[in-house]
Amino acid sequence: MRDSSSWLKKLSKQFKDYLKSYPIQRTNFIRTELMLYTLNAYFPQHPIQKAHLLMQGYREPGISDYQWQIIKHLRHLASEFRSSISWEIALRNYDDLATNNNSILGFEIDYDNNNIRLTNDMFTERYQIYENALNSRLKFDIKKYNPAPKADYQFKINSEEMRLIKIEEEIASIGTQYRNNIPSINLSRNREAIRISLKELVEKGRKLEPILGYDAGKIIEKCLVIL
Repeated sequence: MRDSSSWLKKLSKQFKDYLKSYPIQRTNFIRTELMLYTLNAYFPQHPIQKAHLLMQGYREPGISDYQWQIIKHLRHLASEFRSSISWEIALRNYDDLATNNNSILGFEIDYDNNNIRLTNDMFTERYQIYENALNSRLKFDIKKYNPAPKADYQFKINSEEMRLIKIEEEIASIGTQYRNNIPSINLSRNREAIRISLKELVEKGRKLEPILGYDAGKIIEKCLVIL
């Protein structure tokens, strides 16, 4: 999994006290400014209100290889803004801050002229962090693998229903060989497909009925008939 949040730690502490009275969260505020910085530095002609379109995975005509690399990084760093609604809400919250507490804002937005201006030299360090996040090679977030031990677990489905999940030894031991030796991501291209017979799949589905609350095997059989 790519590490898409460590850069936020460098900035989030700055806004711990400033944003308490506003609906926008620190991480959303910082990611909003990252988007604004990207538009200002790399896509000044792109409509501000439609910044989310850069995140859709479509390479528009005229986008250079370097700009495309910036977009690919941005899609990891601010993935929630692929949605037009999320971006609209982010801009609205940012505009509210501009009205009530513009001293912490790194950008001024002029929608009429499609212009974004850096507001203050005191935020130079902040701008540099945005720049580094967009241009630094994205690293993989490697976490220590801790397999779940063999046990019975209770999960709260809702306020009225609890469900028991049993993790047996053969399930708990999956992946333990990789606890201290994580395989290279490059090997994934050569991985072999896991094969299981349809009969066995149906049988497993039926056995899970007490846990799932429905006969998964029967559903699989119906799907096979349709296919």
